[in-house]
Amino acid sequence: HDYILYVTADDTKHCGSSSGGTVLAYASMCRRDSNDRPVMGYANFCPTEIDASPNKYKQQYKTAKHEIAHALGFTDDSWARMRNEDGSRRTTVQNKQLYTCADNSKQEIIAPSSSTIARETKRGKNVHLVVTERVKKVAQAYYNCSSTNGAELEDQVGGGCLGSHWEERTMFDELMSPLADHHYAGNRVSKFTLALFEDTGWYKANYSFAEPLKFGKNAGCDFLNKKCVDPSTGKALSVPKSTFCSSINDPNSCI
Repeated sequence: HDYILYVTADDTKHCGSSSGGTVLAYASMCRRDSNDRPVMGYANFCPTEIDASPNKYKQQYKTAKHEIAHALGFTDDSWARMRNEDGSRRTTVQNKQLYTCADNSKQEIIAPSSSTIARETKRGKNVHLVVTERVKKVAQAYYNCSSTNGAELEDQVGGGCLGSHWEERTMFDELMSPLADHHYAGNRVSKFTLALFEDTGWYKANYSFAEPLKFGKNAGCDFLNKKCVDPSTGKALSVPKSTFCSSINDPNSCI
C-alpha cells in the first residue's frame, strides 16, 4: 500500500520561465504495480513562481494538492487501466486503436470501456463523461438530474485525448477542474474526485473529508445539457440564478 512521491524545485523547461510562463508546479505518475495502481510519482515546483507571502499560501497549497492528485492517477492515462472491486480490469480490450479525442483530433490509445468513459453530445459538442458507479451517483445527486450518466471531463485537453480534469463549465469550483480560480468557493476536493479515486479500484475514499461545492448545485439537467446562452433567444439560462452572462452579445459569454 506504499506510494513514493519525489518532490523537487527545479527551474525546468516545463516551468516556462524562459518564455514568460507562469507554471507554479507540475506532477505525474511514473510507475504502476501489477494491478496498474500508481506506486511512484513526482511533483516539481518552479522556483521562480513560488511566493512565500502569506496571502499566496492558500492558492499554492491548492495547486500542490491538484498536482499530487494527478500523480496519484487522476489522468487520462488511468481511465483504461481502472479496476473493478474484484481486481479485474474494467476495460478488457487493452490494444491501442484510433480514437476520436475530446478535441476531435485522432490518437491511437487504449480506449476505456463504455462503462468507464462514455462519449455523448451536450451543448452542441462531443463530451466525455466518467460514468463509473460512484461518480454517476454523485453527479445525479449534486446536479439534481437523475438522467445524467456521469460527470463531464474537460474537452480542452492540451495534448491529451480524453481529458485529465473535470470540465470547468460544469464543475468550476472543484479542485480538479483545469484552472486554479480565485473565486467565492475556491477549488475544493469534493465527492466527485473522491468517488473517482475509489472507482479506479486502487483507493478507498473517506467522504468525511469531502468539501462542499456551490457551482451548479441542484441546477437540474438543463444546466448540463443546454448552452449558457440560448442561441435562438439570446438569453442566458435562468438557473442557477446569476451564474451566466445576461445575453448572447455579452463579450464574456460562454458557449
